[in-house]
Amino acid sequence: MGASPERGRPGDFRALLTERRGAPVPDELWEEARRHLLGRITDLLHALDVRAGRDAPAPLRTAVQRPAHRR
Repeated sequence: MGASPERGRPGDFRALLTERRGAPVPDELWEEARRHLLGRITDLLHALDVRAGRDAPAPLRTAVQRPAHRR
């Protein structure tokens, strides 16, 4: 089964969504949704790392959040 020209490249979710909606997705909405999804995926991967004891960025976050000590 090959992809039809209307569908674009295999895995082209934006083209599939456009086809199902019957109208193109505006760039601004597409980018907002992409950023939101990327944030959700990032949060999920971080939670899985923490659960597995692989929270490597934790010391960096702690160092950045602490106020600098004056001498």
